[in-house]
Amino acid sequence: MSQESKYTSVEMDEKKSNKGNNDLEQPFDEDFWLKVQDKFDSGGRSWSRAMDEVRTERLFEKHGKNYLLVIIRDWPISDKYRDQPDLVASLEYLISRFTEIILEKDTDEDYKYFRNEEDETRPTLLHLAAAQNFNHVAAHLVRHYPSLVYKETEVVGEHRGYLPVEMALMAYKDETAAFLISQMKPDW
Repeated sequence: MSQESKYTSVEMDEKKSNKGNNDLEQPFDEDFWLKVQDKFDSGGRSWSRAMDEVRTERLFEKHGKNYLLVIIRDWPISDKYRDQPDLVASLEYLISRFTEIILEKDTDEDYKYFRNEEDETRPTLLHLAAAQNFNHVAAHLVRHYPSLVYKETEVVGEHRGYLPVEMALMAYKDETAAFLISQMKPDW
């Protein structure tokens, strides 16, 4: 048997990326990796933390102040994660890391008063995290802004305003509901 007949060659096609408006995050290009390397080289952070910081910066460049809204509301319902609860569970870990980084930079407390203006009920980020069962994200939000557990959605029509814990309960998200209940202080 000759050396040439031992191996088969398969022609490979280059995978085309979706560069449409539905992309929620930019691809990891050379510029991305150079920025990660710079952050890592500056010291005091792990490689994965440097990657997360660069990714959040790029999300801010793409989505502006709504970037936390985009990752909590839009990522779980994107084509990649829709109808795949196992992937959404792992996505929550990534979103919680991003949330931590974003909230550390929120010196003006923009997210304390942030409401989703595209929804007539104007939910807070905690309402959205509770409805998704993003327990770790909810924990970051509550640690930074404890008063969010008491913010209600807007009253719309015959529907009253709902607390984040009620949103979690209505969506059958018991783990997050239990966490939110544990963070509420009884009236004295």
